Amino acid sequence: MYETVRKVKGIPHERIFSAKNQTRRVYEETSVRELAESIRVLGLIEPVTVRRVGNRYEIVSGERRFRAAVLAGMEEIPCLVIAADDEAAGVTAAAANLLSAPLDFYEEAETLGRLAAGFGLSEEETARRLGKSRAAIRGKLSLLRLGRRLVAEMRRDGLGEKHARALLALPDEEDRLRVEKIAAEEGLSAKQTEAYIASFLREKEKEADPAERKRILVIKDVRVFFNSVSRAVETMRSAGIGAEMERSEDRRDLILTIRIPKTMREA
Repeated sequence: MYETVRKVKGIPHERIFSAKNQTRRVYEETSVRELAESIRVLGLIEPVTVRRVGNRYEIVSGERRFRAAVLAGMEEIPCLVIAADDEAAGVTAAAANLLSAPLDFYEEAETLGRLAAGFGLSEEETARRLGKSRAAIRGKLSLLRLGRRLVAEMRRDGLGEKHARALLALPDEEDRLRVEKIAAEEGLSAKQTEAYIASFLREKEKEADPAERKRILVIKDVRVFFNSVSRAVETMRSAGIGAEMERSEDRRDLILTIRIPKTMREA
């Protein structure tokens, strides 16, 4: 856990370093320069939050402010020092990033994925700690199924999370790349992209050989199965049965865990 030491102190910038699991990978150079200009005039209004590691300080939140302050020529950076273990620092950094200047859709998913995997948190626990719904967390984590090449193309073409969710309906990465390019070149909205993908899948199913057609149908059946189980669990919960369902995945498998108490829990 952590305990905040509410004293702001100036720390030489060379003694401050970025966390190795820093969430934000994409910084707009213009945004950092503009913030640096503001810092030159007004100073750094909000300190950078750090924790001590040996004789140096690791950034917990405020990476963009730190970069801008260094660019503005500040030798010492105003910092709020907190005493935090790895888990507390990770939760604090994730919450700060999610609530500050927006991450792009994939950075946000990576933030949640690292937080959950790094500290063994379930979807429900991750949602509770960050004040979000479990469904929202699950939806964000599903974006991690997108390949990095596809994400890079989407960033370059200016497509966002709704397009990303639409592309998840395609099981094949090459098909996702092909449809992404069409959506970008033709300026398709997310809804139009969904409609195009539905048509694309119907045509592909017609052209597929029997083995491929069976694979496509199985994938559809799995999605229907997941949705049916999810509805059944929600029905039990609304009836006062403390059923829980967790969905996760690794590189090879989709994992579904369901817990149903043998007896009704006392109110």
